This record gives sequence, C-alpha cells and structure tokens, in this order.
Amino acid sequence: MIFTVTTDQFNLGITFLIWSIHNITGNKQYYDFKTGKTKDIPEDPLHNGTSHKMNPNSCGTLESFRSILNMPQTNATINHIKFIPKANSIIEYHEINRRLKQLSTEKSIKVINITCQRLQHLIGFLRFDTEHSNWQSDMEMVKSHCERYWPRFFDNAQIFKDKLNTWHDIREGIAFNIRPYDFWTHYENKDHDKMIYTYQVEDMIRSGKSEMIKILDFLGLDYKKEDVDNWCKIHDIWKENLEHHIEFCNDIDSIVKGIIENRQMDLTKYKLDVLKEAVLLHFLMFKHDLNLNTSIDKLPLDTKEIYKLLGKNTRTGIEKLYD
Repeated sequence: MIFTVTTDQFNLGITFLIWSIHNITGNKQYYDFKTGKTKDIPEDPLHNGTSHKMNPNSCGTLESFRSILNMPQTNATINHIKFIPKANSIIEYHEINRRLKQLSTEKSIKVINITCQRLQHLIGFLRFDTEHSNWQSDMEMVKSHCERYWPRFFDNAQIFKDKLNTWHDIREGIAFNIRPYDFWTHYENKDHDKMIYTYQVEDMIRSGKSEMIKILDFLGLDYKKEDVDNWCKIHDIWKENLEHHIEFCNDIDSIVKGIIENRQMDLTKYKLDVLKEAVLLHFLMFKHDLNLNTSIDKLPLDTKEIYKLLGKNTRTGIEKLYD
C-alpha cells in the first residue's frame, strides 16, 4: 500500500508524520524508489529539532509522481510519497496540490494533507529545512534565508544604517519585505473524504495521540496501544520544537496590542529570534506607524520594555498595507 502526504505550507512536520506512520505500525523498512533498495526506518528520526534522520521518498512534480506510481513494487510493506509542489507562486503551489489529490484519488491512493490556519502559515518562514540548531542566531544563515524568500533582499542595503550587517538592520529589512497575509491567500481547504484526510498541524502538536489514531484509522492500518504510547515519548520532544512557533503565530495580534498599549506581557515562552521580532516590527511599522528609535541587536522579552524603544516611524517609502 502506498499513501501520499502533502502540505499547504512548508515546514509543517510532513517528514515526522511519515516516520510516525511507519513507526507505530511496526514497519522497520521501506522501499526507496530512487535507489531501488530497501532502507531502514530510524527508531528516532529527530536531530536538532528536525526529522532529518528519516529520508523519505519525495517528489515535487506530477510527472515524477506518475513515474513513481509506474515503478514495479518489489515488496509488500506499506510505502509513502512525500509531495511538496515545485511552484513559483502560492496559486501555482495550490493548483499542483489540487491536481495531485485528484490524480491520487483516480489511482486509489489515499492522501493526507497537512494545513494550518490564520497567521500560522508564517511557520513556513519561521522554520527552516536545516539540521543546524539555533540557526536563527547565525547571521550568514539568516541572510541566506532572507535571500531565499526575497532574492533582491540586499539590493538596497545602502538605505540601512549598517547596510544590513547588523541584527537591527536585518530585523528591519525583513519587516519591510514580509507580507504575513500573503503566505496564505484565503484557500478554504476542507478536503475530507474516504480518499483525502486533512488535519491542522496544531492538532498534531497539541493532541498528537488522538490525531495519529485518526490518521491510522483513515489509512486502514493496524496498530498496538503500546506502540502508540512509545511514539508519544518522541512526539513530546518533536512538539517542544514546534509549539512555540504555533503559540507565537496565534498570539501575534495580542503581543502587538500589548506593546502599543504599554501593557506588561512576558514574551519568554515564544523563544523570540530575529525572524519573530521582524514579524512584530512589521505590524508596528505598517499598522501603527511605529519603529525602533535606537539600534538594538535583541528585543527585550517584556512588551513594556519594547514600548520604551519605540517612536514615530520616520522611514520613507512605507506602504499603506492595512488601511
């Protein structure tokens, strides 16, 4: 049996889900379509907050997906296809995903689709597909991340005080460029039938055990209670690496409100880094015409302290995004 896993946004835990299905059902190996060999499934897929010990079958085009389906199956174990569309825009991404679901249904292949809601789609930007822990504190890696999203990020470096070579400049540069609501263009994904199962990444993070049981039942796979319980121990570690992103995305509006109202709010649990700080600064700049009065590498973890650093936004070229 082959199942497909896809996602409406990057970095929503797609590899962890694939590993989880194999692990709970007692599947120790899977067939690698690229090498034509059997690969072992790790007992624990986690490395520095990612599931990179697991290297799943993956593709990004419908043509490569069809090629995999046309390959002869050499074993009787369950197998998977991780599908992340190769696309140049959000609209194209979702159109390819729609066609993937249609093609899978025609081939009687069940699809699991991972999605998220509201500003949770920023997770795709806040996380990065890298094994390096704390990469958000590495200036060069953050610069590369910015260029990945905005290839011309450094074209106007001269308009920044230190030419985008300090955390203060990088934070403001991201705040200028990011468009939080463009990560998701109001697609209502309600796919849920006998061939397609869609779940919220927040449900997997906060209620992993019950969500996994629903997924296994959807796929028609047998499992033992003790195997689910053992999986929960690894899920708890995976959850810890993602939960602060969900909480931050859920609370962005209340954090910004706390700042502009000069109301005390402890931000420790959000594990702020320059990317999250930049999201907050974006809303302060574009919604409230505020900016930092002084150059600072790291924002305080108290909204009242951040408020003390703010003044009128005097930067030129500010678009009216939220009128």
